[in-house]
Amino acid sequence: PTATFINTGRGAQVDEAALASTLKRNPLQTALLDVTFPEPIRPWNALLRCGNAYVTPHIAGSLGEEKARIEELRLVVGGSAPLYEVDSASFERSA
Repeated sequence: PTATFINTGRGAQVDEAALASTLKRNPLQTALLDVTFPEPIRPWNALLRCGNAYVTPHIAGSLGEEKARIEELRLVVGGSAPLYEVDSASFERSA
């Protein structure tokens, strides 16, 4: 009755609608997810309305270079060009 479900693998492995339904029926159960399908999670996903579901950013690929990523974000938000451009070919090589 107080189970905790954790998924850090792949979002597509989980039937998110069924998980949300289960969590709504069982408020003592919890889900911890750092992956969803699709990513990023859509605003209408029922899991976001479950007080016992926690969705965090997928960070499995973190290698300690997060500070550089934050600096890139600051450049772009500030109206400057990024130091490291991402194009469609980059996505084909990404995990």
